[in-house]
Amino acid sequence: MASYPGKLKLILQGFSEAAMAAHAIHPLVHPDQALHFEYSTTKGVPVG
Repeated sequence: MASYPGKLKLILQGFSEAAMAAHAIHPLVHPDQALHFEYSTTKGVPVG
């Protein structure tokens, strides 16, 4: 995780920073592929 003066050390912040890191490194690992993020709320509520 990132660290800087005054930063709160929260687990939720770690999840956010992991997502930002994955987003930033994707073009380096897969330079020829577009990145399309999907969130759990974009697919709607499962029926069943």
